[in-house]
Amino acid sequence: MASNDGIEQFVPSKNSMPTEGDIGERKQVTSFKLEFSIPRDKHLLLKVIEEGIYPNHPWDEPVVQVTEAFETRKHG
Repeated sequence: MASNDGIEQFVPSKNSMPTEGDIGERKQVTSFKLEFSIPRDKHLLLKVIEEGIYPNHPWDEPVVQVTEAFETRKHG
């Protein structure tokens, strides 16, 4: 699931290699939040992050938040 577009802002530090914007200058970019579910498997999770997210994300350090959900169903 992806959210509607939003706006994020950042200021690249002197040690960064920004794909957008210039070092020391505030930059605003369109962004969205991507949510997905995978089986509870640490090795799979690390593979998704290291081989899927990191090489395809434009930021030096993308924000990745991992949460565990407990789901119940009344019928089944």
